Amino acid sequence: MVGLIRLKKLYPYGTENHPGLSCKDIRDKSTEEHLSDGVYSWLRHEESPTSTSFPVYCDMTSGGWTLVMKVVSYADQGTINFYDVLHSSWSFQEYNMEALSITNQYKGHYKNRVYLDGDWEYFNASQARVSLYESGNVVKELVFDATDSKHSDWFQKSRLKSSPWNDIRSEPQNYFSVPGYCSGSVCRFFYINRNFGDCHGDFGWLMYTDIQHCIFELGQRVFTVQYSKFQKKAKFEDYDASHTSWGVTFENQSTNGEWSMEERKQPIDWLELKTVLLELQSFLSSACGGNVIKVFCDNSTAVASEKSGSDSADVKGYFIVGEWNEILCVKTVKNISTGKELNTSHGTKEHVEYQVGIADVLAVFLK
Repeated sequence: MVGLIRLKKLYPYGTENHPGLSCKDIRDKSTEEHLSDGVYSWLRHEESPTSTSFPVYCDMTSGGWTLVMKVVSYADQGTINFYDVLHSSWSFQEYNMEALSITNQYKGHYKNRVYLDGDWEYFNASQARVSLYESGNVVKELVFDATDSKHSDWFQKSRLKSSPWNDIRSEPQNYFSVPGYCSGSVCRFFYINRNFGDCHGDFGWLMYTDIQHCIFELGQRVFTVQYSKFQKKAKFEDYDASHTSWGVTFENQSTNGEWSMEERKQPIDWLELKTVLLELQSFLSSACGGNVIKVFCDNSTAVASEKSGSDSADVKGYFIVGEWNEILCVKTVKNISTGKELNTSHGTKEHVEYQVGIADVLAVFLK
């Protein structure tokens, strides 16, 4: 007994020399009252007590969730693509401590042995969780019933227990799966999609894309985790002004449209400024009661264009400054013609946001 007590003091439960069975097991058996989130070590499964232990990231704050897979936006494609990570019978970056986090600081995907055929069943989880992170903070989260599940069938609508989108149960989906939609070895993974519409009419809730087909997955949006930022499905192209359409959302109110053939011939900075104008026309009365002194646009080209006196879009009466899409409202507007900074201590800020965001990380946890 004395030797056992000494062992526990030297090697706390959940460390390499005294591994547990899961993050929840470590949390439940720990002598410490509060365990922090971070890297712990545990056995492969209870039926094989001599198997090699390996490190895992644990979300202890939420009750002992074990990270088993991580998809990273803008992952280094020179290492390995996610198609190979998902379908391989091997783990990836399992012992890489830089990968064991909820950030995208390490530019590579991650999968440990629990996400392998057979090992998933040994883990015997009751719940699975998909968490989207930006700057280390959760922005969206889905929870699934993982009872008697396999690594190939846990992510489906019939197992969904909770969702941040209130229309996902009532709306039909043409895809709701981890493998998603593929063209060869390039896919939209973790794909929850409502319908196709020749790209500019595609509506859905979530995906990690490496296809590079539609405009919303080209350029700076390829190899990204994309999600609807609000409480319902989104038009994937409504992330900004594009050469075919525009779309914005304000306090769960959405509006969008397509450019005319003549408008599509205009440069992107013209379309950005026109989108600002359409935002103001759509939401100005409810957002600010008609008093606008600043519009923060999210496109630096549009900002420069307006500052240089360009009349590429009719936004007279508004000052375009900054690089964020934000309307600053004040109750009393004075000296607006002089362009001087006004006292905004009595003002309010209202945000007009695009419908589709990019998460740094999509993480899969089990408990």
